[in-house]
Amino acid sequence: MRLVFADDKHIPNFVYSDVLHIKVRGPSGRDKAELTRQSVDILTPADGARLVPPFLLGLHASGFNVSHTDIKDDNTGHFRVKLQTAEGKTEVIALTDGRTQVWLNPPPGTYSVGVELVSNTQPARSLGVAPSRRLTVTAR
Repeated sequence: MRLVFADDKHIPNFVYSDVLHIKVRGPSGRDKAELTRQSVDILTPADGARLVPPFLLGLHASGFNVSHTDIKDDNTGHFRVKLQTAEGKTEVIALTDGRTQVWLNPPPGTYSVGVELVSNTQPARSLGVAPSRRLTVTAR
C-alpha cells in the first residue's frame, strides 16, 4: 500500500509514501466479502442519538473514491447530506469539496439524516446510499 498526500480539500499533491506492508493477524469476525463490498455509511452520530448542537456528522465510503467534484473518475463521488425535520422540511448539503465530515447546527427537534455518494461524472447518479439515522437535537 502507498499513501498519496493531499491538502484539506482532498486535492492530491502527487507525493507518495514509501511502500507500506501490513500484516493482519487473528480473526476479525468479518468475512472478506463484507469488508470489500461497496457501501456508504454514517459513522457518527449513532442512530437514535440525543445531541447538543453543533455536532459532527462523520461519513464513510468503502469501495469508492471520495473527492471534490473536479475529479471526474469512475467510482468517484462526493457526499450529499439530507437533513429532514419531523414536519418534512428537508435541507440538502452537498459536500462538493470532498469532505467526509460536516458540522451541523440545527435547531432543537427530531431529524432524519440521509447520506448518498453522488457520482462526479454523472451528477444525477447515486453511487451508494447510507441507511438513514434518526437524531434528536436538544437545546443547550
